Amino acid sequence: TGIQLETGETATEFEHRSYGEELALCQRYYWALAGGTVPIGQIGYGGYTLSNYLNINGGNFPVTMRGNPSFVITNGTNYWAIYRRDANDKFDTLAASTISPSTFSFVGTGNVSGTQADPGTVSADSASAKIHFSAEL
Repeated sequence: TGIQLETGETATEFEHRSYGEELALCQRYYWALAGGTVPIGQIGYGGYTLSNYLNINGGNFPVTMRGNPSFVITNGTNYWAIYRRDANDKFDTLAASTISPSTFSFVGTGNVSGTQADPGTVSADSASAKIHFSAEL
């Protein structure tokens, strides 16, 4: 810490950035929604459009990413769950539906079973479940 490299022959004042500012700059390139050391929690809100198909609104990235991000989603048996009314339904496959620099949404397939039109919150239900976004060039 405390080092600043510059091109040229003239030094400028040392640039101090807050932790929050530095984090936001990093999140333009990479963000992990679930997996690894990221706490497992809600990844979106959605509902059954069919008894075997979920639409899930993931929401917004913490900061706008620098371009359309690529993503990695790790799936497996019972990796995901939708919590609805007084029950939860586990399912195996989560896929990206819409990804832009500012928002993301998913679909749930693969062993999905529920009542059409039922809403709920969707969460990772396994420590092995991962969702990572990258906007590296």
